[in-house]
Amino acid sequence: MVADNNIRPFVRTYDGVQLRLRLEDWPTDVPLPPDTAIVGIGEDHQELVPPYRRFVLKPDETIEVFGGWFRTPRPFEETVNWYKTELVKCGWAQEKETRFDPKQGVELIYCHPETTARLRLSLKWWEALNDTTAIIERVLKHPYTPPAEEAAAAEAAPVPAEADANP
Repeated sequence: MVADNNIRPFVRTYDGVQLRLRLEDWPTDVPLPPDTAIVGIGEDHQELVPPYRRFVLKPDETIEVFGGWFRTPRPFEETVNWYKTELVKCGWAQEKETRFDPKQGVELIYCHPETTARLRLSLKWWEALNDTTAIIERVLKHPYTPPAEEAAAAEAAPVPAEADANP
C-alpha cells in the first residue's frame, strides 16, 4: 500500500488502482441509512474494513467500482425497505430480488437507467450482533476513447449560439 500523510492510501493492482475511503467519501447516489457505520472485524470489531473505490483499466474500457461493508442497528426488514425507498429516489431501478434466507438475508440488484451503472446490495441480519449488514458494490463502465479521437470529437462538436448582446 502507498500512502502519504496528506494523500488517501491506495493499492496498485495488476490492472488498476484501489483507494481506501472514509464513510463521508461514499457516493451520494447510493445512500446509506443515517445510523450506518463501517463494519469492524476482530475480537472486539475494532479492525475496520474501509470502503474502497477501485479503477480497473482494460484496453477498451475503465471500470469504476465503489464497494463497502456497512452495518446498521435497524431491523432487517426495515433496512431492506429503507434501501428500496431511497434508491428509487436516487433514480435506481430494481432488477432483481433474491431471498437467500426469507427472514434474514436478501440480495438486491439495481441498474441506473441514465447511465451504465449497476448496483448490488447483499443485506443480512445478525441476531448475535443485533445489526443488519450491507455489502454494497456499485459498478460503472466507462468506454475508452483514444485521446486523438476525443480531441477530434470536441473540435467537431457544434458551438452553442451566443445570445444577441444588443436587446
